[in-house]
Amino acid sequence: MIPNRMKKTVQEISTLFLSLNKISIAIILIGLFVSFYSFFFFMSNKIFLIGSDAFYYISIADSIVKYSEMRDITAIPSWPVKTPQNGIVFIHVILSLIGIGAKGRILSIVVINYLLYLSGIYPLYKIARFCGLKKGFPLISLLSVYLGAWHMYRFNMLALNDGFFNSLTVWFVYLVIKFVRDIDLLESSAFYKPAIKKMLIIYLFVIVLVQFRLNASLVIGSAVISALLVKKYRVSALLILGSLVLLFSFILIYTLIEVPSLESSGLRRLYSMFWSSNVYTIKLQLWKILPHLIAGLSGLTNPFATLLFTIFPLSMIYFGAKGIIEKNFSKVFIVIICLTALWFTMSFPRARYIWYIFPFIYLIILSLKRI
Repeated sequence: MIPNRMKKTVQEISTLFLSLNKISIAIILIGLFVSFYSFFFFMSNKIFLIGSDAFYYISIADSIVKYSEMRDITAIPSWPVKTPQNGIVFIHVILSLIGIGAKGRILSIVVINYLLYLSGIYPLYKIARFCGLKKGFPLISLLSVYLGAWHMYRFNMLALNDGFFNSLTVWFVYLVIKFVRDIDLLESSAFYKPAIKKMLIIYLFVIVLVQFRLNASLVIGSAVISALLVKKYRVSALLILGSLVLLFSFILIYTLIEVPSLESSGLRRLYSMFWSSNVYTIKLQLWKILPHLIAGLSGLTNPFATLLFTIFPLSMIYFGAKGIIEKNFSKVFIVIICLTALWFTMSFPRARYIWYIFPFIYLIILSLKRI
């Protein structure tokens, strides 16, 4: 059933491209060109070797393979890991066990990250259609912006957690929306068997995502909030169970792995999220976070240019309000994901931590004329 659905969607996308006018073809070709050029540029210039984080994760993987301990062996003496976000370490371990060396693992991960990012075209297309974005210029623009996001490749093509998390999150959002739409079509008597199968896949994604970024808790939490807002209580109960699965996964890792920096500083910063909203943090998002996230720009100094970026959070609120009125889970879910991510940056002020909402912001903007 799933391959048939994917085949049908691929046919839809193919038909969409075949029906394009010259301007739309030019737009999508520009996106593809930037995508391929970014891949060859970052590979040929060995950008993936810049920074120490990639080697930090390699050392942890080597520690697991050689000593059966999860420690940073680049330090003398060895040191506990800095964070429970070590999904990329497990990828290194898997590649190491099949005989791939350190440099080969880095190159393999970079290529996998790029292919994963390209695979996001399929779920992003489906999410856009679920949100009511009709075929034509807006949809083509969304796909082209996603393909041509140079600043996204900068971190997605490093051997870090970012690439896996950002791409898998797009897939996760699609699976959750598809699950909710399928459940709506089922009678209560036929609810449980298909729901269990689909929810197991979603729970698996939750367990995997939290290994790469703790932001996974914001995404599944957004799903719960969205289901409650549109009064889908059966779905919200199953998603709450998914939140418990995520919490259990995190607690299990945290109890098995010594993470001193999380205890000393990370948790305090997490707690501060609940009272961190103030004029300064809001201004920081407008002149630094949003420009970097949306267009790859550094901090703005022009007050008027900064003011222009208020259109993005205002658009989110408007789009979400319409979704609540229409009881459209897809729209509300996308908006809550974006708003919780921006809230997260009030305590962790780096756009890199919320790269995963980049395509959803453009989806909202390009959908406004269709509301």
